[in-house]
Amino acid sequence: MNTLSSTKPATAPSQSLRPTRPLRRRLLFTAIIIASYFLLLEVIARVLLLTWRGPVTYQSDPEFGYRLRSNLDVHRVRFGCDWRFTSDESGLRIVPQNPSAAQTPTVVILGDSFMFGDGVNDDETCAAALARRGFHIVNLSTTGYGPHQELLALRRYLAAGNRPDWVVTVSYTNDIQDVVSSYQSMHYQPTASLQDGKL
Repeated sequence: MNTLSSTKPATAPSQSLRPTRPLRRRLLFTAIIIASYFLLLEVIARVLLLTWRGPVTYQSDPEFGYRLRSNLDVHRVRFGCDWRFTSDESGLRIVPQNPSAAQTPTVVILGDSFMFGDGVNDDETCAAALARRGFHIVNLSTTGYGPHQELLALRRYLAAGNRPDWVVTVSYTNDIQDVVSSYQSMHYQPTASLQDGKL
């Protein structure tokens, strides 16, 4: 017995109405999302760092990369240290009870955070101790500086017509990193290397 069976035409499998993007476009979109994510993280990190560190203590300098701001009076509590430091109108850390340059030998100090005196008050730095010994002290030290920035600071000081009696420089093992690091204290800075025996 013949039976009639109705057959429905075969339909193609259902396809998503969303057009597929080319691989290159998807990769570009992913890269933009990742870059935006890291940019947002950096902004958040900088805001938190500024909040943690307190007032902005450095400014950009075309030669050194950065330098201490002028006329600062900063109080810090960090790593168990409670300390205060000040700077003069030239952006140098103040040396209390500093004898006059006209009456005593002038000593220029070059260095980084050790000679700047991170963690101690103005009257507790090495510079202050030398001033109490009867020397006029010019402390060109700045936290994070490498020997190349210290040399640039000395050159600028001498170019202004100053003639110190003594120049004292203190180096430490991290100076190697400071010389090749292009970013310190939230500022870009120059790097240095030897080429044919010259800096």
